Amino acid sequence: MGDADLMSAALLLDVSSYYLGLVRAVYRDPECAFLNLPFTGMGGRFARNTMRFYARRLVALANRRWATGYYGKRNAGWRELYDGFVPDARIRKQIFRGLLRWWKCELINLALMLRRRTAVPAKQPSATVPTGAW
Repeated sequence: MGDADLMSAALLLDVSSYYLGLVRAVYRDPECAFLNLPFTGMGGRFARNTMRFYARRLVALANRRWATGYYGKRNAGWRELYDGFVPDARIRKQIFRGLLRWWKCELINLALMLRRRTAVPAKQPSATVPTGAW
């Protein structure tokens, strides 16, 4: 499925940003909020831009982990349990947990910057591509 650290940070930040930027407005005024498109308005734009920023950064971290052979090293025994996502003050806890996971991944990335890239094995030839062994 992916790298557990990065996926966990992405999940926590995605759902929390979604709830803060979009769902909270719907809970406040459902009759008016359902008339607007998602990710419009000030809250929607903030959520969209925030999600875009950290998604690009998490992809960059995943690429470095893949290149250094660290991708998925900490997946064994991983278990995620959440309190649930509700658009109230409790969502701050989820954002904080997501940010901590992201920052931890950034620290691991600093260590991986010093590590040499691993040699990626060549892809196996496809069964549909002739190999010239006729």
